[in-house]
Amino acid sequence: MQRTCGNIYQTARKVAGLTQEQAAERLNVSVRSLADYEIGKTVPKDDIVCAMMRSYGTRWLGYQHLHQGNIRDGRSCSGGNIFRLGGYGW
Repeated sequence: MQRTCGNIYQTARKVAGLTQEQAAERLNVSVRSLADYEIGKTVPKDDIVCAMMRSYGTRWLGYQHLHQGNIRDGRSCSGGNIFRLGGYGW
């Protein structure tokens, strides 16, 4: 099932000043996977969003991810609550 996620993941990466190659390396994902997240072809799992938030320094990405209904199972970042996305401890 294809879901549209807009460009929140791309925007966050660009705010951090990273290329797709640099971001993919930090996130330990392929450049193709990152590109697919950024064009809305696939939705990243919560643990990837956590890693994006940490790597990009973008707290708002977690809120946007949730706002768009992309929550998987209510868990993320070492099995913690989704509201602790990125390890910020909200």
